[in-house]
Amino acid sequence: MNTVKDNHMEILKDICITLHNCADCYEDSTTQACCNPQIEMEIFNLTESSFCIECYDPETNRKLFDIGKRHGYEVIIDDEESLIRYKKR
Repeated sequence: MNTVKDNHMEILKDICITLHNCADCYEDSTTQACCNPQIEMEIFNLTESSFCIECYDPETNRKLFDIGKRHGYEVIIDDEESLIRYKKR
């Protein structure tokens, strides 16, 4: 059964890889990457069609904005709440 997070798993993995070193996401026994954004990232206002993450520096925010566009999300930076809002188109 899919969870709400599963709806966004591909973009969350791309965001997580951009933000983190991901050294903790490798399993020693298989040496395969095992990205766990639900553990590594704080995700806000999660719904079936949208979610938010915290804002970062301008250069990182630009990378995160581009990731959203590549995945077909509308991306809005909410300066008032210091969040980046991703919404499926």
